[in-house]
Amino acid sequence: MRGPDRGVRKEQQFLYPSEAVQFLACDEVPLAFRRVVALAICLYPRAGELAELRWEDVDLEHGTIHIHRTRDRVTGKGKGTKTGQACRFAIEAALLPLLRAMHGEASGKGRVVAMPRDNSNLCRVLLLWLQRAGVVRAELHEGSATRKNLTFHDLRATAARGPRCAATT
Repeated sequence: MRGPDRGVRKEQQFLYPSEAVQFLACDEVPLAFRRVVALAICLYPRAGELAELRWEDVDLEHGTIHIHRTRDRVTGKGKGTKTGQACRFAIEAALLPLLRAMHGEASGKGRVVAMPRDNSNLCRVLLLWLQRAGVVRAELHEGSATRKNLTFHDLRATAARGPRCAATT
């Protein structure tokens, strides 16, 4: 038996590496937000996983990261990941200098980045800062019947589609 027809599945968006570099290099975009985007692109986390990532989960000596928590959308508290599985993987070499700098600034304590409790504005904020950085490709900013505009979650697609960590400063 076939499931219900849910209509056209809209195309997911992503940043080209050149667009990611342009965004990450733009001094008009706050450094803290550029860092959040760099980590989202290079580490593939969901927004809630990035929000709950702590320095104790980052092993700079061995170049590994452990994603095993996410932020609950309703309560704002940490819980297990969406899939229920923890993931430990190698950190891209190009990302290590950024993480080392951030680790030093935070004295290796607390969360890696500050994320808003409510992730619903992340998409709008991302699109505004992309425009400020001159990343104005229509597909990113304007949805249609067959494609959606870029969302924060789509940064995972950016990571999966091209060279990872082209620029992380």
